[in-house]
Amino acid sequence: MKKTVILGNIITVDEKRPFAKAALVKDGLFAYIGENFIYPCFLESHCHGCLAGDRAI
Repeated sequence: MKKTVILGNIITVDEKRPFAKAALVKDGLFAYIGENFIYPCFLESHCHGCLAGDRAI
């Protein structure tokens, strides 16, 4: 199953909801269109204790 996430200003053809911020496409079909549900970022989740002092200097 191939999944693609699209984030941005999306113009829909739905008169009740003409704009969206996010979409999810699964196997070539839109599975979700609406507000942002993923926030892009990079999270460094580990730290070496011996380097903690070097960062404080």
